Amino acid sequence: MRAIPPSPIQPGAAVYLLQRHDRQRFKVGWAVAPLRRIRSLPEFEALQLDIAASKVLWLPSRQRAEQVEGAVHKTLAPHAADAGHRRDGHSEWFQQLALPLALRALAQMPATDRTDRLARLIPVLAESPALDAVSIETGPVDTWWALEDLWSRIAMHGRVSVDMHGDAHRLVIHDFRHAWDGPVGALRREVMDLGTYRWHAADMHNEFVKLIDYSGDDLICTLASMRLIETWPEGGDLIWQVKGFLLRLQRQNEAVRLRRPAGLTE
Repeated sequence: MRAIPPSPIQPGAAVYLLQRHDRQRFKVGWAVAPLRRIRSLPEFEALQLDIAASKVLWLPSRQRAEQVEGAVHKTLAPHAADAGHRRDGHSEWFQQLALPLALRALAQMPATDRTDRLARLIPVLAESPALDAVSIETGPVDTWWALEDLWSRIAMHGRVSVDMHGDAHRLVIHDFRHAWDGPVGALRREVMDLGTYRWHAADMHNEFVKLIDYSGDDLICTLASMRLIETWPEGGDLIWQVKGFLLRLQRQNEAVRLRRPAGLTE
C-alpha cells in the first residue's frame, strides 16, 4: 500500500472526490484536512481506496466547501450508491457512471459565491495551490481516465468497436441512435456532451473527440490523431494509455463477435 504523507497545514477547506481501486463507486465529501479525513474512513482501513487517482478542490473557507459539497451532492443524487456499510461517510458514495458528471461539476465551481474565478481540481496528494491561483484545470490525463470509464461502461452493456479513418481512430458505439433506455441510455447525455471530451491545463485546451456523427444507427466518435495527442501535456505517456485502451476495446469487441450464435447477422 502506498503511504499517505502527513497532512500539511492548509488554509480554508476542501471538497474531495475519492476513488476506489475497483471503480465500483466514488465518494464526494468535504474536510478541512482531506488526507486526515480519508485515513478515518472504513474503506481506507480495508485498503480499498485509490488515493493517487483521487481529486481535491481547495476552497477559501469551510462554509464554501460545505456549499460546494451540497451542490454536487444534489447534482449526483439520482446516482447515489450503497456503500455496503452504515459507518462514517456511508451516505456520500455515488455510482461510477456519474464520475464524468462529478468531475465537470467540481471543475466548474467558483472559488466563492461572489466571484467568477474557478477553483482548481488537483490530485489529493498534491500540495494545495495558493488561494489566488484559482483556475479550471482538468488536464488530458484526467479527462482520458473519465473517458475510459465512460466507454468501458457502455461496452459492458452494448457493442463498441474501434476502426481507422485516415490517420485517426474512430470509436463506434453500435445501435446508439435508439438507445434511450437502460444502462446505455443513462449515459446518453455524457456521450453527446462535447464538454465530456475536452481538457484544460496550463492555459492550453483541446479535445479527445474531434467529431461526433451518426452512420445509420451507429454513433461515430472520431478521435484526435495520435500525433496531436503526443504534443499535449504528458503526451508521451498518454499516447500509450490511449492506444492500449483502444486495443483492449477492439479485442473485447472481437471476442463478443466470435461468441455470437452461428447465422446471426449484425
